[in-house]
Amino acid sequence: TVTSNAQSSVNTPLTIQINGVDDQTIVLSATILFQDTAVNDVFGLDQYRTGQFTANDPDDSVPLSFGIAGGTISNGTNAFMYGSETYAIQKEGTYGTLYLQADTGKYVFVPLDAAINAAGTGSQTETFTITAGTGSNIFTVRVNGADDNTVVQTPPSIALSDTSSPDAFANMTGKLMATDVDSTIGYAISGTGVTPGSYSIGGASFQSKKTGTYGTLYLNTSSGDYLFDPN
Repeated sequence: TVTSNAQSSVNTPLTIQINGVDDQTIVLSATILFQDTAVNDVFGLDQYRTGQFTANDPDDSVPLSFGIAGGTISNGTNAFMYGSETYAIQKEGTYGTLYLQADTGKYVFVPLDAAINAAGTGSQTETFTITAGTGSNIFTVRVNGADDNTVVQTPPSIALSDTSSPDAFANMTGKLMATDVDSTIGYAISGTGVTPGSYSIGGASFQSKKTGTYGTLYLNTSSGDYLFDPN
């Protein structure tokens, strides 16, 4: 309303113009953590990570649909079941597989034991991109790696039986067995008197030897194959 000195007034509408834009959907990020130890860890059902992604779009009141960038959709009998929930969207990563419900944003991450145990020392991460509406954000899987212990199988004992007659003893062979999920295995003979070199016996190659009281042990330091030459 505009009023003049003559006490007359005129009603004039005031127009407010808003130039709107389509605001981007806001998707909240999330991070999960797995702790590796020096032993061979098993991440069973109790180690699955569950949660629910949330998103908001100020321009749209229609329920949002969630997805995983690069994920695949498996309907019906191919969908993943965990507890009483069904997850139709999935994507496999380095340290496990992420499953997602499109309508609720609920998720479950199923860890991959072998990959987590082999993560090495320090903090390792991988990410998945979660989408909803016009927005997206990052879901981070963090693994605190450890140097897993080398597992060595005890080799069988070598038995030599002496008699009252002069005996001839054949060479005895075998293979050392060990596993280490974090690194490549190398074999060695411990103690003093070890002689590195290049030795060939019966067509087999060895890179280390040690002479003891009752014979000489030869070892292939890469494969773990060994030969004992009785004295």
